[in-house]
Order: sequence, then structure tokens, then C-alpha cells
Amino acid sequence: MDWVEAIGFQKEAVHTGAVGHLLRSMEGVASARALTGDQRIRAINDVRTEVKLSPLSRRPIDLAASIDIGEGPASLGVEVKVDSAWSPRQLRETVPDGDTGVLLAVGYTALAIDDRDMRAISSPWRCVRPGLFAAIVRQHADGDRELLHYADQLGCEADDHQRAIEAVRASSEVSWGRNPATLEHWAYFGEVLREREDVADWERKALISGPLMTLWIAPGDLAGDYLEFMGEATGRRSLCAKTYAPPDQLAARREHLIELLRNADESQETARPPRPSAKTCTAARFSLRGRTPTEAQQLVSTLVSRIVPAPASHPTDARRNSRIDER
Repeated sequence: MDWVEAIGFQKEAVHTGAVGHLLRSMEGVASARALTGDQRIRAINDVRTEVKLSPLSRRPIDLAASIDIGEGPASLGVEVKVDSAWSPRQLRETVPDGDTGVLLAVGYTALAIDDRDMRAISSPWRCVRPGLFAAIVRQHADGDRELLHYADQLGCEADDHQRAIEAVRASSEVSWGRNPATLEHWAYFGEVLREREDVADWERKALISGPLMTLWIAPGDLAGDYLEFMGEATGRRSLCAKTYAPPDQLAARREHLIELLRNADESQETARPPRPSAKTCTAARFSLRGRTPTEAQQLVSTLVSRIVPAPASHPTDARRNSRIDER
């Protein structure tokens, strides 16, 4: 049994340790250039884990280092995600403007990130997925057999992702990977986002019950509506129309949303009424069984047009974070 299998591929420490080893080695500068895509890096030192990049950072980052790009001192931050959720807000709070960030998404998180997400963040961020990281490790392993074997495992992960993407495009079932149901859900949701222009407005979450993607479409300070893609451990996938409001107003708001969406789609199911103390609830559920990602994103557009007939602006991260979450 090798060290990755002993610790577990899903453990972020495995991948943080691999990055740290590369950056501290004789191949440190070359590895940093490959990770960031920035060929100006001339030196790298002071590689540390779980620290804040600067007093301006609100959160610690998994790995930090000082770099020299010929324009004075700068910092490099690497945030590692395996199967967990991520958000632009988290990235902005770890790497200040002017420094460089790398989001190493080596697990199913890689499928929940679109390159357009990175361009929506003010600081220079780059997403490195399993396939690219495998190539970087192989190129800079300096013959280390353990690192080369680790690169092979990254390559297998990348292959699993690509096969899953091809499967959901063909409406086939995913039966491989570390968690086939989760892999299929994220591949499916990633394909939905790939065809949409509002990709940066979707929140992506990884829960024990399964992955979620949320779009706030009619937000307010106390009440509002949103759509949520839900992937369950059983393999079931659905798109839900939800609402939130104070408990004494929730039932009426739910009925209004049900009326707006009436006959929107033949797969529509009305959810059960909320509990008296509930602050959020599902108004309608739409099955995604047999529906391609293209058809799912078209359904989103249909529901949005029913709920918000005229174009509406999307909430900022600050307003989103004030929302009540039923989970």
C-alpha cells in the first residue's frame, strides 16, 4: 500500500504536502511557474502551511510562499480542494489583490469550477485540475518514484472526470470513480453551467447528502426565491424551486411561487407544505431523470422567466451570505 492510499486521496493534506515538497525542492521555481503559469517567478522561499498571506487576508490559506517576480516581493497562495465546496468569496478573502492564487482542485471539486469563475475574481487566480497537476508533478518529480506514482493516481482521477463528462453528455450512467453518484452529479452540473452565461452567479456546495448548486433569482432581505440543483446519494437528481420568508409569510409565498410555475414542465411535482416554524421550503421539484444537461439549463431559463419576467440583477456575495439556509 502506498502513502496516498494509506492516508486517502480525499484528504487535502496529501495534496498540500505534495505541492509543498515540489516548491521546497530544487525544482521549486520551475514548479511555481508551472502552477501559476507566471514565467516571471525568479525565486521562491518561506513555504508554509495554514497561514495568512498578509494582514489583509481574512482567512488562512492551505499553503503560502514568498516569490520574487522581479517587481518586488510578492506572495503565492495555494488553496487545495478535493471533494469539498468552494466559493469566490473564500478565495478573495485568502489572497489579497496583487498577490497570486492557485486553486488546486484535484477531486470532484474540479468539475464544479468553470474557468470563467476564476476570471470573475479580482486577484489573479488559476485553477489547476488533476490532469494538469499530474503533468506538473511528473515534470518536476526529479525521478522520485513516490511522486511519480502519485502523478499516476492524479492521472487516473483526471480520466475518471473526463469519462464522467462524456457519460452525462451521452445520458449514460457513471459506475466508476471513488464515489460514482457524486462524480456523475458534479459532471452533470458542470455541463449545465458550461452552457450558461451566468456561471459566476451559481453557488456550489458539497454536503453529506450530495452536491448542490444554487441560483438566487428573486432575492430580498427577508424573503426571496431561488433555484437549486440537488444530487442525492441514491443517484436521483432534481431541480427545485424554493423560497424563503418569515414563518408567518412562508406558506403564502410558497403558494404564489407554485402558481407562477404551474404547468411549467411535465416533470413538475409539488412539494409538501412547510412546517409552521420553517423559514425556507421547496415549492416545486422537477425531475432531471433522462434529461440532458442542455435540457436542464433550458429548464432553468424557463423557470427564471416565470419567476422574474423582466431582467433582474443578481445579488452580491454579501447579500447571498445573509440568506437563510434550510440545510
